Amino acid sequence: MPAKSSRGIALPSLEKRWSIGIYAGADPLTLAPPEGLANPVMAAHRVTDARARFVADPFMLRDGSTWYTSSTSRSTCPTRISSSGIPSTT
Repeated sequence: MPAKSSRGIALPSLEKRWSIGIYAGADPLTLAPPEGLANPVMAAHRVTDARARFVADPFMLRDGSTWYTSSTSRSTCPTRISSSGIPSTT
């Protein structure tokens, strides 16, 4: 059950559960997950080189038919921010 303010309004969770998904479409109004892809493609629990609290700032780069993706993760250590690559796909 979400926390509520003194006025009974639901408050957002302080626990960030950010994840990264991939969507495609002819324009922004027709975006949908590509067929055969399970979103999210990256989440904090999938980061293996640090105890990540969340992932953010994704970007993708295409080289021919191969896509490369990368993102930033925030560690549970307050001073550590790392950049992580996600395996490429064709």
